[in-house]
Amino acid sequence: SSQAEARCDVIEGGRQTVTFDSPGELTVPRDIPKETPIFTDRKSLFPQGIHFDCYAQTSLYGIVAAPARGPTPVDSSYFPTGTPGLSFRIRTRSGGIVTPPIAHDAGQWILPGHMVLELFKTSAFEPSGQIKAGDIGTLMLGPDILVTLRLARPINFTVGSCESPDVNVDMGDDYISSDFDGPYSRTRPVSFSLKINKCPP
Repeated sequence: SSQAEARCDVIEGGRQTVTFDSPGELTVPRDIPKETPIFTDRKSLFPQGIHFDCYAQTSLYGIVAAPARGPTPVDSSYFPTGTPGLSFRIRTRSGGIVTPPIAHDAGQWILPGHMVLELFKTSAFEPSGQIKAGDIGTLMLGPDILVTLRLARPINFTVGSCESPDVNVDMGDDYISSDFDGPYSRTRPVSFSLKINKCPP
């Protein structure tokens, strides 16, 4: 009887697979703040959404990360992409953020017909790499899969900044006031070079 009370029934919509597009190539600025979105894609799930009834608050509802991507977070809505430093998040059409599985209130619920994939920088990452195509997670209702979330193609990314090593310039230490003969006068010029390395195309 306890299992029956905790049951959720899908009334309309059924199991769905949502495949998000990929930009193919993505340039990410090196110094953008953490939790800055760097890519977004919106997909229609199903014309009328998924309607379901839950009979007790013990039914868990939320996203579980695909095992190949990494562990499902415990207290965050940022899910692993399989690439350190880059995470994804799922929003509904109304703007609600889908979390890891949490207890769902009893009653009738509707999952709206659009889902939004957001890709974020969440920590430092390598200058270049790839987020692989394939399953990224599943939206679960209790033990049942409501929606399988997929990425259509790999995302190749590079850091959008160059590298320049430090340069020491000898500005001179023997100037005296008589070296300056009035407003706008200057000391002798000192030449130096800046190296710009590892720039993305």
